[in-house]
Amino acid sequence: MYTIMQILRYRLFASALIMLSAIAGCKKFVTVPPPAGNLVSPVVFVDQATAVAAQIAIYTDIENKTAPYYTSLLAGLAADELTSFSADPFLSGCYTNSLIALTQNVSDIWTISFNSIYRANAVLEGVGKSTTLSPFIVKQLMGEAKFIRAYLYFNLVNFYGDIPLLLSTDYTSNRLAARTPASKVYDQIVTDLKDAETNLSNSYLNATDTLASSERVRPNKATASAMLARVYLFQKDWANAAAEASAVINQSTVYSLNSDLNSVFLRANNKEAIFQIQAVKPTINSVMGANFVLLSTPSAGTSNCTTISKQLLNSFETGDKRKQAWVGSVSVGANTYNFPNKYKIKASATITEYTTVLRLAEQYLILAEANAQMGDTKGALSNLNIVRKRAGLADFSAQGKDSVLAAIQHERQIELFAEGAFRWFDLKRTNTADSIMAVVTPLKGGKWNNTAQLFPIPQIERDADPLLSQNPGY
Repeated sequence: MYTIMQILRYRLFASALIMLSAIAGCKKFVTVPPPAGNLVSPVVFVDQATAVAAQIAIYTDIENKTAPYYTSLLAGLAADELTSFSADPFLSGCYTNSLIALTQNVSDIWTISFNSIYRANAVLEGVGKSTTLSPFIVKQLMGEAKFIRAYLYFNLVNFYGDIPLLLSTDYTSNRLAARTPASKVYDQIVTDLKDAETNLSNSYLNATDTLASSERVRPNKATASAMLARVYLFQKDWANAAAEASAVINQSTVYSLNSDLNSVFLRANNKEAIFQIQAVKPTINSVMGANFVLLSTPSAGTSNCTTISKQLLNSFETGDKRKQAWVGSVSVGANTYNFPNKYKIKASATITEYTTVLRLAEQYLILAEANAQMGDTKGALSNLNIVRKRAGLADFSAQGKDSVLAAIQHERQIELFAEGAFRWFDLKRTNTADSIMAVVTPLKGGKWNNTAQLFPIPQIERDADPLLSQNPGY
């Protein structure tokens, strides 16, 4: 496993090679051959087709390297969403909240994320220096690169706390990077997303970067707004969280909740989707479905190795349609295994599902929480009950800020389970991790310590960069 600092030693020349080679893996998205001759970095950003392909290759890499699934898996194991059957030391450490910085694969999420951040930085530098790309293409690609960088840094800062903030491909400055305070990382995330919101197109675009698309696999302005709403919520900036979520919700001709829960994660005609990552592997619709859907006894390996926890299963209210639609089961002998079934397809050459990164239901819950925190419980209940109604549940009507906020957190637990790292991150930001995990972790075979709220900085990274400090408790 390469460390991130080893990866960063390959300057833009190497990045160009990686990006262009990735085009072959995403021909369904863009069928542009690499330019002939020497693959020096400026070539990638002279021609519109290859410049766009360089950006698209980042999405391909994220899906290929299972970043959405991996964050869902690790966070679900660390929290109270999943039960592990894996014998893998790293996954076992996540599950029992007893990670060790030296464990093999503990650096995976760090490396995957920083590798993609490096490539986003390469796009920003290459496009920014180009003298041949049209101003529209430059704005769009820079908006996309800043969006994806912000998305990846948001996950990293919530898993690890303080992290290196790398904003260039310069090895000299990156090779010995110290950790930046999480508050400063958040400042950069907001800056990137505001820039993306300004630069991105109103429409979803196809691989030409000029024509509108019915698929939602390239970020647009609303995508940046939705991600900003999430970030502001975590910063407790309630007014801005409400404003950004409202900006998305109010585009009712473009976005609406799907009445059919089984269609929430489909690729076609999906008005609930705000941003998706398309399938890039033959027969695999979504890495989420391929790895969560069980056909037999859970594996002891690193995929198809989990079931839904009893804590989550027992949290569904009677009559909640989500339990029927999003919880699958397989019986093996006398045993029945329940698994996340938001994505229905384990393997099929017919692509009907895409990995969904942002969707409208989350925006309603963000708006509900922001309103409740600002004292508008009536507005909070209105948005909360829109999500509950879709699930076939009665309106929540109890008054009082605390009870409304508790209801919203419960709704987030049920609506967003096994979908990104929502539950794990929510437990930490609402200061409920200690009270909940002190009960749950012993049931998983571990002992809860407050320091487990942050993952360890991988020792392999600290060996490569002596300026990287370790999180407490490791």
